[in-house]
Amino acid sequence: MRYPATALAGLLYIAASSSAQAGQCLQSDSPGKLCTAKDFELVSEELVTGPPSCVEGEMIPEDIVVRIGILGNRVSTYDVGFFIGDGASSPINGESCTFDSLTPIEGPGNRFDGNSGVGPYRDLDGISNAPNFCGDALKQDGTIFKNFTLSNVLCQDENNDGALDVKYALTWKQNPETCDDPLDPANFDLATTSKCINAIGDIGEIPVLPPDPDIPAIRVQKIATPIVINPGEDVDYSINVENQGPIDVTLESLVDDRFGDVTDTNNPLINSTSCGVPQVISPGQVYSCAFNANPTGTAPSLHVNVVTGSGTGGMQPVSDAGFAFVEIVDRGGIGYLVWNDMDADGAKDENEPGIPGVTVRLLDSNDNLLDTRLSDAQGYYAFEDLNAGQYRVEAVEAGPIANLVRTTANNPIDVGLLPTQVVNTANFGYAGAEISLQKDANPQVINAPGQPVEFTIEITNTGVLPVVITDIADNQFGNLIDQGDCVPPVTALAPTETFSCTFTEQVNGAPGDTHINTAQVIAQDADGNQVFAADDAVVGIEDPMDGAIGNLVWLDSNGNGTVDEGEQGLNNVTLRLSYDSDDNGSYETIIGDTTTLNAGEYGFIGLSQGNYRLEVTDDNKVLNNRYLTTPPNPLDITLSPGQIYLDADFGYKDNPQPKIIAFKTPTQYVFPAPTATVTYNLAVLNIGETAVTITELLDSRFGPVNELADTTCS
Repeated sequence: MRYPATALAGLLYIAASSSAQAGQCLQSDSPGKLCTAKDFELVSEELVTGPPSCVEGEMIPEDIVVRIGILGNRVSTYDVGFFIGDGASSPINGESCTFDSLTPIEGPGNRFDGNSGVGPYRDLDGISNAPNFCGDALKQDGTIFKNFTLSNVLCQDENNDGALDVKYALTWKQNPETCDDPLDPANFDLATTSKCINAIGDIGEIPVLPPDPDIPAIRVQKIATPIVINPGEDVDYSINVENQGPIDVTLESLVDDRFGDVTDTNNPLINSTSCGVPQVISPGQVYSCAFNANPTGTAPSLHVNVVTGSGTGGMQPVSDAGFAFVEIVDRGGIGYLVWNDMDADGAKDENEPGIPGVTVRLLDSNDNLLDTRLSDAQGYYAFEDLNAGQYRVEAVEAGPIANLVRTTANNPIDVGLLPTQVVNTANFGYAGAEISLQKDANPQVINAPGQPVEFTIEITNTGVLPVVITDIADNQFGNLIDQGDCVPPVTALAPTETFSCTFTEQVNGAPGDTHINTAQVIAQDADGNQVFAADDAVVGIEDPMDGAIGNLVWLDSNGNGTVDEGEQGLNNVTLRLSYDSDDNGSYETIIGDTTTLNAGEYGFIGLSQGNYRLEVTDDNKVLNNRYLTTPPNPLDITLSPGQIYLDADFGYKDNPQPKIIAFKTPTQYVFPAPTATVTYNLAVLNIGETAVTITELLDSRFGPVNELADTTCS
């Protein structure tokens, strides 16, 4: 999933069916250009409905609905079409594709709606006496969304980011032409005025799992700080090893191709290290450490080094490598980072990612443009080979940060550069509007043929900007505004503020049916930038004489054993239900296993009267490093005929985690050459949840500070 400016999640009015057609892919032997045009920017690909995960190499057994967002950079474009590769097929010259276009077109009384995902869209061609039924786009429309129902999806992850890949091509015409059938791929073949984009979309909501559940998998990431140095200067290297597999992994070595074993405190090629092995890493967890070293090389040059992490999981070997680069210069340099300041405090936190693709400009003191850079995949940038002088560094607040708010003080940033000085403090933090939506049903299991169900919707401003709710809808029940007490406030929701409402609808079905309905919300900030969120609720329908057991596994943040406002359900937790068929207390009959979804909910339905045992098995290791706050587990339950037992809730709280921050400040920042005595003040702050014991105080230049001649540290 891409996030160019705001987190886009969900949509309004999900299509119950799709007009997408399976068949011909885009043919590259037609006239036209290579698929790298810039008239459109691909904004987002996100999941509307689909499975919680998939197994790599397998076909997904159910239809999925994907929402693609595009942003026009040209005043007008015509006959916009989408080719999505089926299975392993490429969207260009492939064997089979799902095709659709921007339909239906705009017409009298049928106003343009680029936000809904199902249209209507523009009709701009205006060709007299010629049929034209294919959708167009205007630049002024902003981001346009389109929903696609895909039936032949292969679980694949070609770019190795852990998320499902959907390969598609977007095509359009620059001039108006006849288009009589919006579902005929031939009308969207590349012609003289055609252009296209070939893309791989990441559906981040569907993680790709290894084909063998017992195969271990890790990902190694390495980051250098700073990324521009003078010859002989030292660099801090951070290493993150993430367990991306389903079983525990024991990390047994970390070896760098330039600096050797970075876990060896006696390694002469490194100055210091916090890395150590062995380390047992649970599924989904990350082991982080750092070492300091002096890259070698003459200026100007690029120093690249690769660290390889190796170990075992389930008696099988596992390894991965991560690289970092440092530019060595003999003149000055300026950098460093553009990042998503999620808490808007102006300081880079460990969990806050960089923003790639931001244009950064280097200006002289008279605002003349000297050079430009694009921030890299981690948000870093650098200007190198600079003379001493006065410079200004400016982040261009367009593209990925167009709709965000700067949280750092200045833009541009003035920098006075000394000869050969490298400045790594020209950082730009940004944050934006964001919302979340949670939907719940009460009751969650009903008897056939049906009954009224009360649905609760909770919309929270999870961003840093006030937003106004402009639309609330449901794919089953339509527009929700003025339904029940769902009347959004006229004033904006402040950050962290929540709006909640309830409405009641009749839910009908036969025994064994499952009713799923999805609510979606649109809100916008003061500048009109829109954000989206969606969530669904599941209602099981049972025979009146059948019983059921449910209901919730959740993160009990305060550990009080009750579900409090703001506490979140835990998805992907497995549970097993067993039955004592002969009433001897052995629970020998396994009824089945299930997995939590829809914000931690689960249920076993179609149960006869009798004695049952419910156990949280946690096969997916979601509850690693968490403890139960609502014993017992397993839980024994006796059902009477037709009883629906919805009090089987399990709360878990995170184990206390240690975390410290070290502050180091000198009493003077400038001293006369060639040497001087400087006093450093060192403070260590415990910001974790448990007591810690300081075992080492190491300085990258001076070594163990408690062993220095003049020190109060111990």
